[in-house]
Amino acid sequence: MEAEKACSAKSDFVSRISHDIRTPIGAITNITGFAFEDMHDPEKLKDDLRRIQVSNEFLLSLVNDVLDISKIDSGKIELHSEPYLYADFVSSIRNMFEPLCESRGISFIIDQKPVVPYIYIDHVRLNQIMMNLISNAVKYTPKGGTVVVSAAGERRPDGRCDCVLTVSDNGIGMSRDFQKTMFEPFTQEESNPGRDKSVQGTGLGLSLVKKLTDLMGGTISVTSELGHGTKISVFLVAAEADIGSTVTGKTDVSGAKAAQEKMSGTVLLAEDNAINTEIARRILEKLGLSVVHAENGARAVELFTASAPGAYRAILMDIQMPVMNGYDATKAIRELNRPDAKSIPVIAMTADAFTAAIEHSRAVGMTDYVTKPLDVNRLRDALARS
Repeated sequence: MEAEKACSAKSDFVSRISHDIRTPIGAITNITGFAFEDMHDPEKLKDDLRRIQVSNEFLLSLVNDVLDISKIDSGKIELHSEPYLYADFVSSIRNMFEPLCESRGISFIIDQKPVVPYIYIDHVRLNQIMMNLISNAVKYTPKGGTVVVSAAGERRPDGRCDCVLTVSDNGIGMSRDFQKTMFEPFTQEESNPGRDKSVQGTGLGLSLVKKLTDLMGGTISVTSELGHGTKISVFLVAAEADIGSTVTGKTDVSGAKAAQEKMSGTVLLAEDNAINTEIARRILEKLGLSVVHAENGARAVELFTASAPGAYRAILMDIQMPVMNGYDATKAIRELNRPDAKSIPVIAMTADAFTAAIEHSRAVGMTDYVTKPLDVNRLRDALARS
């Protein structure tokens, strides 16, 4: 019975994920055809490209959510707590959602109640929880509606803090029946009369929120009524950090300045796929860097060996390549008898975002990694750290 249940769950998962993946892929395929037809009309072409971009972002979010849920279920996600300033939390939410809500005619309010200003927490996972909740609230709140985000904190005698993060809206709400299954993967209330059928959703956001909250030792409270909005609160316990070592706003200012500055130097790019090579080259040149290309790992080792010490600022190393893969190429470079062989930054470029691949890349001597599709800001940050 357990085996049959597991097989049924797997079949259901494959069926759902197949449907959800085919939807944006179908849009990208068909609208790309429209884009070729609209080459003579710049406005239509721009609209086609925007719709392709939206479908692409949806597809990427779906894949990322599936990977994260898979990693949580297999016990391969670890929490990494570090100091997190409340002001930075508010800034990241405001920067992301204020423009989006403004464009949709939705009021976006951050209700700043008394909080503990600085806590130890995995801020990446905390942001992931809140981004999912706020995205849902915005997605299912019609024009003229309101989304409110609030945070409250209270100190405990033991040096820890009770944190309450709440997202509420006056949107379409949820039925009582749906609330019983709302945290199950791929669950969506298709029958909700207020639901805009054109709005895409993976049905994984709330499931991911629940799994991450459980992983962080927290709880979730939900209040919702069909047609009358939703309120979701996440309760977490975190240790208070010392605010004395942080300068508010410094990160934002320096980050913005860094984003405008051109980088310098030459990067050795090891990539066998022609399209991926063109993408990486254009991004790197846009950042101000020169690029030397190697079509496989063996060629990357040859080019590095033949170069003068210090000729390359860093090596961007794809993992899956013919002749010699990225892992073996990195090991070969690290074993060379030259002064910069041990110190040259080697940044993995991989579509494999699982922990095992990341750990293996570090074990062979890679210093950092970026996931595909490449993000300009993340690639810049990785190069800046090198």
